[in-house]
Amino acid sequence: MFEDSTSTKPFTGRHKSKMLDLKIEYDVVNGIKEGDFIVYHPNSKNSNDW
Repeated sequence: MFEDSTSTKPFTGRHKSKMLDLKIEYDVVNGIKEGDFIVYHPNSKNSNDW
């Protein structure tokens, strides 16, 4: 995973995205997913279970 299409340096940080009503976050280190997904449901509860 890279910061943008012109970058040659792998992304490191927290990736945040939305899917329907859910918010999903996970950590990325040197372009690779690291750790668990964090899912926020519309009622503001979070769950790490998939």
